[in-house]
Amino acid sequence: MTSLLPHHQTLLAKSVSPSLYTEEADYQILILRYVKLNEDGLSEYSISTVFAGSEITEINHLTGEEIKLANELEFWTRQRHRSDQEIELLSNYLFEVDELEDMLYERRMPRYYLGLSFRLKRDIAKLERVLSRRLLIIKEMHLARKHSQARSAFQEMNYKLDSHAKSAAHQIQRLDTMQRYFESLKQERMNVNIYLLAIVSTIFLPLNLIVGFFGINTENLYFTGNANGTHYVVMILAVTFFIFVFALPTVRLIDQLILARIFGRSKFYSKLSGKIEKMAKRLEV
Repeated sequence: MTSLLPHHQTLLAKSVSPSLYTEEADYQILILRYVKLNEDGLSEYSISTVFAGSEITEINHLTGEEIKLANELEFWTRQRHRSDQEIELLSNYLFEVDELEDMLYERRMPRYYLGLSFRLKRDIAKLERVLSRRLLIIKEMHLARKHSQARSAFQEMNYKLDSHAKSAAHQIQRLDTMQRYFESLKQERMNVNIYLLAIVSTIFLPLNLIVGFFGINTENLYFTGNANGTHYVVMILAVTFFIFVFALPTVRLIDQLILARIFGRSKFYSKLSGKIEKMAKRLEV
């Protein structure tokens, strides 16, 4: 292989180098970064290709292996094979996003939703970043090597990388939308829980007050010695519950459906309606 400048040799010695294309007087170097799936998740690695006249050498940064390529068409064939592996990987991630989205909109969220959503967004973002950067570098190389005979192979690779990079970016937007919807569902559940707690408090607060009042150790309490005293207390509680839960909403409904049509915007009606609204707002949760 052609003798390389020291800083280029340093780049080729790294297991992961930034994607770039550079030209020197007697050679050109193309370094492209790829993504693969292993036991620990997605990892990145780099493949360099050195063009020296008609000689093309491919270098695997992980293994240090050097392969002589027959021509530029073989170079594009190997690029397509690696890109197809990443595209298949991206398709699997898209399937997971679809499943997660279906569960979310059907309100069947798994307990591990946040962790799964974060992992998907992290991995898809890594794929999108690698694909987009590689697309830019390949375009730069193609413009610099205008005499290339593999124009159709470049056009195919350009279309494939561009479409799938856009697809990955779209999936990230979907995950962001799903995250906002998930947070709104959590907020809705919290509001419902607070509402139920307020209803329970509203029901039992009068009871506690009444029990506390009748528990005072003083003389001449109401219903003292009355055989029906307990019944009277229960009736008072039932009426109180009815007023809080049914009566005021019913009055408000009558106000909206009937009184508004009969009295319109008269001064009397406006005052009456205002008082009903104030009472409803005070008791609203």
